[in-house]
Amino acid sequence: MASEMFLQGRRLTAEQALRCGLVSEVLWPTTLMNEVIPRLQNIISQPLQVMEGTKAMVRCHLWDKLKSHMEYERKLLVDHWQSRECQENIKQVLSTGWIAD
Repeated sequence: MASEMFLQGRRLTAEQALRCGLVSEVLWPTTLMNEVIPRLQNIISQPLQVMEGTKAMVRCHLWDKLKSHMEYERKLLVDHWQSRECQENIKQVLSTGWIAD
């Protein structure tokens, strides 16, 4: 489904996003504020240091994934830029004066 979203610009409904794990919960507009306000009050009542620590622990594994993904993307881009097709396209753009000096 992610590839359809990226490659085809497909939009998801709230229920589809929930089933895919993109969101953890779907709230109805009519009850949104009644459900969100108590949650926010609970969050802001917590000590800032505790909240920052919890947030850091929850997200710490993401840095390794991000670094790994960025390295993979870098390799893909180098391969792409070195491909014959890309080199020919670059030469064509440069030879037509499409890019200003």
